[in-house]
Amino acid sequence: MASNEKVNEKKEVKEERKFTKQNILQSNKYRNRRDFLNVVLNDNEEYPESYIKKIIKDK
Repeated sequence: MASNEKVNEKKEVKEERKFTKQNILQSNKYRNRRDFLNVVLNDNEEYPESYIKKIIKDK
């Protein structure tokens, strides 16, 4: 039984935390990119930080 628990733990994929557009725009981390992010991001979606970093890099 304990071995099954270990297998299940390994299969779990850690989901990246997601943020709303409003959270991102209010963040000090992205204060220099607010105008860009305000145009690019949709109001009703949530975004992982990796996506935000990618769109800024690919800009």
